[in-house]
Amino acid sequence: MRIGILGGTLDPIHNGHIEIALKAMDVLGLDGMALMPSGDPPHKPRATDKLDRLEMAKLAAAAHPGLYASDVEIARSGVTYTVDTLSALAVERPDVRWTYIIGADTLNTLESWREFGRVARLCEFAVINRPGCDVAYHPGAFRTTGQNNFHCRYQIGGLHLMLEKFSIDLFI
Repeated sequence: MRIGILGGTLDPIHNGHIEIALKAMDVLGLDGMALMPSGDPPHKPRATDKLDRLEMAKLAAAAHPGLYASDVEIARSGVTYTVDTLSALAVERPDVRWTYIIGADTLNTLESWREFGRVARLCEFAVINRPGCDVAYHPGAFRTTGQNNFHCRYQIGGLHLMLEKFSIDLFI
């Protein structure tokens, strides 16, 4: 089973998030998609109450088969890191291949993520282009194939990652 993760503050969750989640499920052949509001991320100031953001994610997911809201981050206290989230998911659901959906602009920050090497072993990444930031032109790319949906190999922080990229006509 392969499940995607679309995380972030989701403050508020909006149609762009849902469209990305649905497109990722379709293009990547995912069996489901977790809409995962962040708990207390280290890189963003406190947002709308996390329980309210979870409730909004539940309401947004309810109308779309395959989408569900996950409380794995907001259920933890203190600062939440992706490595801890993915470690918990790996124990909870060892049968799942997790695919983390990120924007192309996030590629430049992956090395700064806590225990990024471990994160890269716990999930695959799928990248969505964002205005002004095309994954195909990322300085870490050293081979691409295909056109609209393709795989890219990257070297980030000494790690070789295989990323799936997909395009969607949204400006978020």
